[in-house]
Amino acid sequence: MAADLDEAGRVGRGEAGRLDVAFITSATAIVSERLREFSRRRPDVQVKLHDGFTVDVLAVLERGTADVGIVRDAEEQDDIDLSLLTTERFVTVIPTEHPAARGDHVEATALAADPLIPFPRSAGAQAFDVNTQPLRNAGIDVQVAQECSNWHTIIMFVAAGLRVTMAPTASRRCSPQVPNVSNSTGLPQ
Repeated sequence: MAADLDEAGRVGRGEAGRLDVAFITSATAIVSERLREFSRRRPDVQVKLHDGFTVDVLAVLERGTADVGIVRDAEEQDDIDLSLLTTERFVTVIPTEHPAARGDHVEATALAADPLIPFPRSAGAQAFDVNTQPLRNAGIDVQVAQECSNWHTIIMFVAAGLRVTMAPTASRRCSPQVPNVSNSTGLPQ
């Protein structure tokens, strides 16, 4: 019985037990850095990871099947407390042969004729809107060529010359073959 009480105390203090973490794929670098430190400090806590779109992460938090979630540009939720973990610069990802690839800075107007390869808007409407805001601010009608469900695929398609995208800086870590990446006027930070 004493061992059971001791174990219950350890679980209550977060020293043992299980932690379910839901996150979006572009947060993989952040999650892995934080998880490494957490696991070093709390080796008796089993961590279960769940990756998905912003809407998926919010859904598992709302259902109570995840303890913590990491999302980007989430809409406010009544039952979920949102806190800023970090800020990150957004970049334009363009094929090497794109005319705008010659410089180190891409204006939104240089992408006027280029359909995008984004995540589907249904994955997180606010995140989609933040990514495409610089184009709309420049008076450009956002055209979507193809929607994809992960950054690796999107970046590989861009590298193959199949369109352009705007992405958080961390998305560059999702692929070993990163095409030309530039800071772009008006991209959120």
